[in-house]
Amino acid sequence: MFILIPIVLFGWLGIVFFLFKHLPPHRALIISFVTAYLFLPVYSYPIPGLPAYGKMSATCYAVLFSAIFLDWYYVKLFRPSLIDLPMLVWCTCPFMSSMMNGLGAYDGFRAASEQIAYWGVPYFFGRLYLGNLAGLKALAIGMLAGGVVYAPLCLFEFRMSPQLHTMLYGVPVNDYAFMQSIRKGGYRPILFNVHGLSVALWMALVTIIGIWLWQSGTLTRLWRISIHHLIGGLTAVVIIIQSTGAWLYLLLSFAILITIRFLRTTLLVLVLVATIASYLYVATTGAFNGDQLVQLVSSTINPERAQSLEFRFDNEKNLITKARQRMLFGWAGWGRSRVYNEYGLDVSVTDSFWVMTFGTTGVFGLTAVTTVILLPVVLLTYYYPAKTWLHPKIAPAAAIAIVLVFYMMDNLVNSMGNSVYVLAIGSLSGLIAQELRSEQLGLTGINLQVSEEFLQNQRTLQQALIAPEHTPSKPNRYLSS
Repeated sequence: MFILIPIVLFGWLGIVFFLFKHLPPHRALIISFVTAYLFLPVYSYPIPGLPAYGKMSATCYAVLFSAIFLDWYYVKLFRPSLIDLPMLVWCTCPFMSSMMNGLGAYDGFRAASEQIAYWGVPYFFGRLYLGNLAGLKALAIGMLAGGVVYAPLCLFEFRMSPQLHTMLYGVPVNDYAFMQSIRKGGYRPILFNVHGLSVALWMALVTIIGIWLWQSGTLTRLWRISIHHLIGGLTAVVIIIQSTGAWLYLLLSFAILITIRFLRTTLLVLVLVATIASYLYVATTGAFNGDQLVQLVSSTINPERAQSLEFRFDNEKNLITKARQRMLFGWAGWGRSRVYNEYGLDVSVTDSFWVMTFGTTGVFGLTAVTTVILLPVVLLTYYYPAKTWLHPKIAPAAAIAIVLVFYMMDNLVNSMGNSVYVLAIGSLSGLIAQELRSEQLGLTGINLQVSEEFLQNQRTLQQALIAPEHTPSKPNRYLSS
């Protein structure tokens, strides 16, 4: 069954093209990224000088190709905004790091192309197609639907062990992830992901989205199933998965919901953002000592988890010490940021995305990616006060913002990359870009009357103005839903 892997990965290009040809682009985009993350095999083919061809890069290539050939008129409508500057910096960081380390322009272009493929492309199309309230609602519902589909598969692997990837594609994800999936009374599901922690994060975040859509009245039923029944099932799955991080994000989301509903403040969201930024500051300066945290975990949770945390901190201290030798732009690629013993053997154990980023691109890159993820959240709290966060039109954007905060929190301890989250960053940044343009035009305040039909009609009008000679041979796909 190994032959199914190249068939699926390379056939995915045609499937995404088909989706863009026959569905509204925003819907095709969401289906492409969510489906690829959920079900495509964990396998990649190396391409010299370019990003490896795997599940998410294949989707980025396919979306880019489809949009250029089927929707070029609308792609040309894109106008950059100041909110896009952090992403531009983040995508160019690898080139600068390579040049500062004397690795040459070719290596810099190669590294930057990977950054653009995994971050720039989904961000751009999230900005382009989903950068408004209607687009954020579609994305939130799409992610929730993906979680609902994944829930029974999670229950299967919890009972039967992580076997679905092997059953379908003929090869396991990896033995290391399988060993770490063993839990008391069952297994942590891996499904079609690199690690069980990635599945746990996904299920927690889509559950949070579902709770917000339910509490705000944005969504009452999905596939003719009452939303509160779905939320109950998803919450049960998150509990069964037995991931401390997933439980923490779910509890924090309830705290945020309570403060929004009863205190009408987004202060807790801003506190979490400030806590993330503060932790990164003290950790990169070498001022953080995890001993007290290890003792706290040992006394409140269990000694086993505390021992694991201590091992993580010890490794991170070594990696941070190495990274501080090239503080500004890092060590670039090829394992130069890792720690080696006197025999030249790699003794590093890297778990955290932020540590990897700090080691390869330095403070410059770490600041850029942190700003990419968290700046749209902060600006959302400015343009949309807390009293609007449970409005049916605003709630999807608020839910996506909370998801991004927890995604960045998870990057402090894990590295579970997912282009769907980058798509969400682009979508929220697109909404902020609209607000920035409104300020420039002197239009202030929140227009809660903007409807999906209005936004789609505006887009269709722009399409007609830019290509008046183009007459569609089929019903207008921008107005279809």
